[in-house]
Amino acid sequence: MIDSPKTADDRGRLFEVISAHASVALFVVGDKQQCVLVNAAAEELSGYTLQQVRGRALHDVLLHKRPDGTPYPQAESPMGRALPQNRERGEEVFVHKDGHFYDVAFCVSPIREAGVIVGAVIEVQDISQRKRMDAQVEAERSLLNTVLEVAPLGICVADASGRLVRLNPAMKRVWGDAAPFAASVAEYRAYRGWFGVEEDGRPVEPHEWPMSRALAGEALVGPEIFRIEPFNAPGSRRIIALSAASVRDASGKIIAAVAMAFDITDMVAAQASVRDGESRFRALAVSVR
Repeated sequence: MIDSPKTADDRGRLFEVISAHASVALFVVGDKQQCVLVNAAAEELSGYTLQQVRGRALHDVLLHKRPDGTPYPQAESPMGRALPQNRERGEEVFVHKDGHFYDVAFCVSPIREAGVIVGAVIEVQDISQRKRMDAQVEAERSLLNTVLEVAPLGICVADASGRLVRLNPAMKRVWGDAAPFAASVAEYRAYRGWFGVEEDGRPVEPHEWPMSRALAGEALVGPEIFRIEPFNAPGSRRIIALSAASVRDASGKIIAAVAMAFDITDMVAAQASVRDGESRFRALAVSVR
């Protein structure tokens, strides 16, 4: 059983016991920010023992220079400035005893005696791995954005509700720059389309677009052909090959869908022209027999 500490010495001993068993790195500094106590986790984090830092300003030990090697004045350090009146949190870059730099998150909590601030407890966590992962995720996101921007294929992404969250430039060229970001499958009605290439094709209902069907869990096989009316040219028609696929999380739940479109208007027109030419040639051949 742990009794409530009655004296300053009791509180000090209790703190030492608690800090020794804490998994987070703890630094205790005095009123002039001189290091008074560090726990085992802080020694492991910094590379310094208590004997090596006791009485020294923590800034001079762990924050004396920036990653580029230039001096880091204490007055410019969020953690190294005057002791705060209230708890403060932030991030810094520490210098390890062996010279390497590492990112940390800190929380400074003032210590008061009789209403006077006499020091502070500084909790520190190494966030280097998190920073590296964040940087990797950002690099991958940047690469994906670049791929979407330059892809010749029209690509559209919708979340699980059907809300369109991304249309790449190629998709905007297919539908026109005025293509709306529909907020649901029902709003796909704004996208006018007809099945097939013939003029008498049946209109496409919102739930019949490949994107809607992929969101509903249908496994689509290959692209389908549609005639569409682009938003920037009312009354005109384009012919597109359109496909879509579901995006599922680790549990198999559909969390999004992606649709891909390719404008085949010119190709269909060229094929029609070839067929027309062949028909004319056959008719001419018959007439001269």
